[in-house]
Amino acid sequence: MSLPPPLLRGAIFTILPLVAAWFMILAALHHEAPMGVSFWAALVAVWLMAWYGVDQLANATINSKPVANAVSLIIPVIFGLWLLILWQIITTGFKVPGVLLPPPSAIGARFASSIPTLWADFRQTLLTSFPSKV
Repeated sequence: MSLPPPLLRGAIFTILPLVAAWFMILAALHHEAPMGVSFWAALVAVWLMAWYGVDQLANATINSKPVANAVSLIIPVIFGLWLLILWQIITTGFKVPGVLLPPPSAIGARFASSIPTLWADFRQTLLTSFPSKV
């Protein structure tokens, strides 16, 4: 079974921009000054390519119900992922101080390092709120 051309184009134009965005994040992290105009032009090009890929996925004619369901779930996930990617690239590319707007990677790292405390607080709240149920 071969993929229909729009579905294949959608997959290609969705995956490649994600890879390019990863390299852009790495470039922004290792660059000391704010990024130049060419970086931001490349970001717009990558984002437009991703938009095209999602459009191809959304408009693809899919005969298989499970594949159609998977694609309909993947599209909003890609959108959310791109929001995080753009947030990360903008904060690192413009060298925004973490006090003003931390990048999502810093928030994720802080959250991951606080899991034991958060779990203890969650359990305490749950035990206090529902003492007879837990």
